[in-house]
Amino acid sequence: MNSADFYYADPKFVTFIFLIFPILSLFWALFVYRKKALERFSSKENLAKLLIARSNNLYKVIAFSLIWILIVLALMQPKGDGYYPDSLKNQAETTKLKAHDLIFMVDASASMAIQDDPLGKTRLDLAKEIADEIMSDLKGESASLYAFTSTATKISPQTLDLFFVRMMLRGISINEGGLAGTDFLASLQKIKEKHFKPSTTKLTTLIILSDGQDTELETLTGESQTLRLNQIVNLIDDPKKLNLRVFTIGIGKATEQIIPEVQYQGKPVYSKLTVKLLKQLSEKAEGSYFDTNQLSPLEISKQLFEKLSQDNAFLKTEKKDPKESLIYRQYFQIPLAIALILLSFYILFPNISILSLFFCCFMIPLSANEVDLKKAENYVQASDYAQAQNIYQNMLKDKNLPNFEKAIVKYNQATLYLFQNELKEAIELYESIPLKGSPPPFLKRRIFTNLALAKLNSSLKESTDDKNDLEKKVYLLKSAQDVLKKAKKAECENQALKGRAECLKPNDLIELEMLIENELKSLSKLVNVDELYNSSLKNINGESLETLRKKIDTLESEALNSKPKDLKELNALLLKAIEAEQQALMITRVLSRVEDPSTNAMELLNLTQQKTINIADHYLESLNNLTQQSFEIFGKCQKKPWNEIVPLYNKGYEAAIIALSLIFDHLEQASLKQEETIKFWKEILKVSNKDQSENETDKSEENKTDVDRAKSNQEKSERALQLLQEMQMSDKQQNNVPVQFKNQVDKPW
Repeated sequence: MNSADFYYADPKFVTFIFLIFPILSLFWALFVYRKKALERFSSKENLAKLLIARSNNLYKVIAFSLIWILIVLALMQPKGDGYYPDSLKNQAETTKLKAHDLIFMVDASASMAIQDDPLGKTRLDLAKEIADEIMSDLKGESASLYAFTSTATKISPQTLDLFFVRMMLRGISINEGGLAGTDFLASLQKIKEKHFKPSTTKLTTLIILSDGQDTELETLTGESQTLRLNQIVNLIDDPKKLNLRVFTIGIGKATEQIIPEVQYQGKPVYSKLTVKLLKQLSEKAEGSYFDTNQLSPLEISKQLFEKLSQDNAFLKTEKKDPKESLIYRQYFQIPLAIALILLSFYILFPNISILSLFFCCFMIPLSANEVDLKKAENYVQASDYAQAQNIYQNMLKDKNLPNFEKAIVKYNQATLYLFQNELKEAIELYESIPLKGSPPPFLKRRIFTNLALAKLNSSLKESTDDKNDLEKKVYLLKSAQDVLKKAKKAECENQALKGRAECLKPNDLIELEMLIENELKSLSKLVNVDELYNSSLKNINGESLETLRKKIDTLESEALNSKPKDLKELNALLLKAIEAEQQALMITRVLSRVEDPSTNAMELLNLTQQKTINIADHYLESLNNLTQQSFEIFGKCQKKPWNEIVPLYNKGYEAAIIALSLIFDHLEQASLKQEETIKFWKEILKVSNKDQSENETDKSEENKTDVDRAKSNQEKSERALQLLQEMQMSDKQQNNVPVQFKNQVDKPW
């Protein structure tokens, strides 16, 4: 019973305890009465010879008083050991979207027919593409669509049918509605009358896609132009009261371009991107302005939704007080049962004192660790895993915590990670659980079962396309098999302790074993699993150890003697570091399968990891030299690609250092850190290769003739139109997510 959440449902009954004083008075009166009645017959000495003495009156008084106190405690209805109902356990925290209306205003004036996009698109086509990209990312919001020229023309009403809105978007043409010119004042006035209404429960977002030119505004100067500008902006009265955000997207080049098929007094008319009005509209309504010359449609959509998520677009359900959801166990039966037992002895065995026995049996307090474990369990039942993890972390800080209790706490932590499908953290914690001495079989059984399950699920996440991923997938499955054997052994030990002569394999272990075997069989169609798993074992046995050591030495020597002069040579140096780290990972995985690895093998692993770090140090030094050279050449700091490479390098380097510190104590955790190192350093190669390809593309573009550029732009335009036509089909496709094993894992204590 957890004393931390113990309470009484009817504490008012405590007043009945005071009735014990009248009861004691009655006992005293009875004692005096009996004494006086007996003195009438004879003296005390003679009565002792004639009568059998009564039982100890003091004992009876104490016993009856205790019985009365226990009955009062039962009437007070003690409760405790609170737990959450199953319906609350399985109920995840839910959030609901606020009602959110998005209004799209697409400029359809003649200036939007200008083809000043690098891909040869018109401004209107680019506006359609951006609006379509935003609509494709909507999840539960409604949308309406307007095209505006001299006035706003409704293309689609407010609807949740986004496919309909996107289809109508494609049909917008220049001078939609048959009107020419651009009038922001009249268009926004129409939108305001229809959509701008005060609200606290609904969000409204206006998205304007335009080149920013207003026909009348362009003809005005000085105060007249400022007055017109203020009239347009002031149509948005109070954005907070309206719960309104306005985002503007500027389309077109800042240099003047000829409007096709439009002339004034026989002369061509020019148009350019004008951002002043667009920026003032977005600033007035606490939105943002996006420039298509700086951002792609995909980036605009992503940044816009990041802004919207900061506007409290989600409405969280209110959390109840935990005590309102807790169900408490009734404990009135305990004092009532003790009272009845005492009463029985009081009546049947009046001369036997049993009070000390009951005090010994029922007054055993709970330890502080048991209380903490119970609190953490309550948080787990309420799906508040963060609070439970905090309790476990605080318990592990206790240096006097016994190894057995430390193992239980770490097991609980790892199991919480497994619940949340955070498999890497779960595997790392299960592997670090101290199992020194003779831990109980039931604890080993739980740890090994869940560890095998975590490794199986982790293997399912690995792809079969890359050789390293395939090798890791096989390693995890084979490792899961080995751990499952330990779980079976612990289960048999546990059954033997319970007196079972023959060990019976439980259904959960049978099912887990079949899943692992089936996954290995499916992999055997792609690769020889046993050969892939065992081939590396030969490399660290016997004479091959020295060969492997020489290979690592040569790799380090080649790397340290290289002096990269550009990013390409620097990548070659990084490849050597990755190769060394992959070699260390291979050795680690092999040694983790050997129960008692040789000292030479462990020293080789330690040496390989150290040489990886030496190569990485040389990489950092070369990286600094290259950045210094770029500064001297360009006269300023070069941002790309160093702003992406350096953070990735630091993460990989830190993981490599941690792996080195874990080699002799935690091989499994060391392998996880080695995998992190390889992952981050491979990401550097992707970033640098991408940067090089972009530079080469820019150079090739500069060398193209006008005819080549026109041809290239035409091809890109045709490809864009093809992708637009395929959009609907791609939207309907669903990602095929592999079904993972969802067996009931052994739960925390």
